Amino acid sequence: MRRLLPLFIIFSAFATAQVSVVVSVDKKKINQSQYITFEVQVEGSDGFPQVDLSVIKDFAIAGGPSQSSSYQMYNNKVTTAFTLSWNLRPKKNGKLLIPSLKVKVDGKNYITKPISIQVSKSPKSRSQSKQQPESETEYIFLKSSTDKREAYIGEQITVEFLLYTQVSINDLSISQKPQGIGFWKEELQSPRSPKFRLREQEGVRYNVASLGKIALFPTETGQLTLDPMVVNATVSSRSINRMPTFDDFRFGDPFSIFPQTERIRLESEPIELTIHPLPLDGRPVNYSQAVGQFSLSTYIDSSEVEVNKAVTFKVELKGSGNLNLIEISEPDFPVGVDIFDRKRPLFDRDVFRDDFTGVKRWEYIIMPRRSGLFIVPEMELAYFNPAQNSWKVTRSKPLRLNVELGSGISSGIGGSRDVFQLDQDIRYIRTSPVKFRPIRLEMIPSLIWWLTAVGALFFILPGTFRLIKGDGESRQREGRSRTALRRSRRELKRITSFDDYTTVSEVVTAYVADKFGLPSAALDMDSVNALLTGIVDDEKRKELGEILTACSEGRFSPGEAQDSAVELAGTVTDILISLEEEL
Repeated sequence: MRRLLPLFIIFSAFATAQVSVVVSVDKKKINQSQYITFEVQVEGSDGFPQVDLSVIKDFAIAGGPSQSSSYQMYNNKVTTAFTLSWNLRPKKNGKLLIPSLKVKVDGKNYITKPISIQVSKSPKSRSQSKQQPESETEYIFLKSSTDKREAYIGEQITVEFLLYTQVSINDLSISQKPQGIGFWKEELQSPRSPKFRLREQEGVRYNVASLGKIALFPTETGQLTLDPMVVNATVSSRSINRMPTFDDFRFGDPFSIFPQTERIRLESEPIELTIHPLPLDGRPVNYSQAVGQFSLSTYIDSSEVEVNKAVTFKVELKGSGNLNLIEISEPDFPVGVDIFDRKRPLFDRDVFRDDFTGVKRWEYIIMPRRSGLFIVPEMELAYFNPAQNSWKVTRSKPLRLNVELGSGISSGIGGSRDVFQLDQDIRYIRTSPVKFRPIRLEMIPSLIWWLTAVGALFFILPGTFRLIKGDGESRQREGRSRTALRRSRRELKRITSFDDYTTVSEVVTAYVADKFGLPSAALDMDSVNALLTGIVDDEKRKELGEILTACSEGRFSPGEAQDSAVELAGTVTDILISLEEEL
């Protein structure tokens, strides 16, 4: 009995060491829009196998691998099975092959048997055929619709993608959005969860849901193609029109009457479009690629302002069309008005309309340098209206800006200066004779005393006023300076995002603006450099300019940024602290 025990252990170990590798698929006949589930199962192993799928050329891997394990007891022995499974999509129709695969189990290689799959063409959609479908996949299809097949360059083309189904859907995902060369694309609707409604298609009822709506703006003429949308879905494999019968219980598995699921691939038809150039007859000279229907307006936040005070000039373009492709010409500001900043245009879209409709805004920070009445002339935009098939021009109204001298000395980007103005530009010449009274000797001592007293007042009083005023202004500047530094350091410490370049740039301009008593909106990189020239060390000024340049690259060209916003924030903090000693 003791001799048999070791033999039993050896035999048991040998039995458990037997490894089997089995490959299988859930179906061998499919159409090109369907998927198959490919499994590799290993028994007698200590873990999951390693499978090389690179040799599979006829199928694309759509999902996986997913892992599962199971335990079985046979003759008082526990057997563990490890399974890997993938979803495979056929790349073409015909007789396709899953070749022999190399499977590595516990350090050893095993070769599997090949499997052949018969793939037929995808079934026609119900819109193309009125015949009763022969497979479950014909009860579901994806359809694209467009409001026009011909359009002018720049004219909006609206495309919607609709899902028609007569079967239940457990899972739905868009694997490929429609693409095309020669279009500017804007998303109009992108529902998170499709909402189905009942619709009749050629006498057949379907549940229909919109999977998205886009606006296309052609940028090229000729024949253009919009690629299909591709959708993956898990659907019921049993027809909704089929009811279970008694034979299902009598001859088959009684549980087979319940719907089984399968993973399918749906693809819309590509859309062919013909794009025409805009007509030459009547085309304005200043045409700027605008196509649609628009109205142009200009505004100024204050019609009365003092010299060297910043105001905001706004341009608004309202309408429907290729708004994101439109750029306006620079406003013709009058002489004596400086432009310090042109902000990036903002666009507010009306999301409740299918047309690409909204308002595009441009803002300019301007500063008058002298007093008087300024007229900002009208602006205009030439555009083509495809609905009326004609050229149009929209114009804004001219604006009046009354600039007053103001009191005292005003600081501006160009430096401080005094401005004086006479009450009258023309003085009349006196033609009548002037009478002089002779000075008597007894009047001389009194006259000398008064001249001395008045002279003393002229020398003493202005100095006293300047001392008092200067001391007050000095204390005010010091308080403002400390506040600016404290606020800047606090904002820089809050920067935790590596791409928050906007905050870094705004902190620098806000600090300089606070130091000089200017609106921060009136400052850009060039004006900051101009203000600090001759006041701070050239090396520090250059370093600060390099940081602002890096922030601009990080905001508008992220791939070119060398340093993160967090690193730049630390450098800016050190520079601002050192600048306090010089400013």
